[in-house]
Amino acid sequence: MKHRRLLVAGLLIVYGCGSSPAVSPSSASAAGASPNASLGASPNASLGASPNASVGSSPSSYTSAIYGYSVTLPAGWQTRPAKARWDGSGAPGHDDPTVDIVEPTTGVMSVFAFAAPITLDLTGYARDVVARNVQFHGDTCSSPTPDKIEPANVAGEPATFIAWNCGILINIVVVIHAGIGYEFVMRDPDVHAATDPTDRKAFDDLLASVKFPS
Repeated sequence: MKHRRLLVAGLLIVYGCGSSPAVSPSSASAAGASPNASLGASPNASLGASPNASVGSSPSSYTSAIYGYSVTLPAGWQTRPAKARWDGSGAPGHDDPTVDIVEPTTGVMSVFAFAAPITLDLTGYARDVVARNVQFHGDTCSSPTPDKIEPANVAGEPATFIAWNCGILINIVVVIHAGIGYEFVMRDPDVHAATDPTDRKAFDDLLASVKFPS
């Protein structure tokens, strides 16, 4: 995933508002979007076109019906909207019904997002994401420490970019807007490193187009 502005959480990705319970620092299962979200899925899983996917032949705008954010997708990307709102617990992965997925129609790289109300600040949110990786995905991503953590920005809000080499590329951006913690996660089973220039540019371009509900 690409240039160093971001984590992160997230297109591409986010925490939803609404019925989800508020998150507290003591709740390891509900604090912020977790990078781990992508770690439980099989490295060989492909997110190719599906019957429920919507594919654009030109750049298009996608607005999450559940989480409210919008993002501009490159031509040829498809969307698979979340079917249920995340309740703030656990660490949903790319195949969880509570995440929005945006992805190219070719290849295996994808970005997914989910969101929930949060009471932590950004620093606490990022720390919680790291802790949750160990708690929920230590079996597939054994390193307790990310390969990279750096500041980022999403829609004018401070964010944190987190990168892991979990045998596959996992990049996460977490950001808080109006009391909602959004997590955007990029997952690329074809890259066996924490970062990749091509993926990072795609992720950064996607995140640069994010707009939050007012």
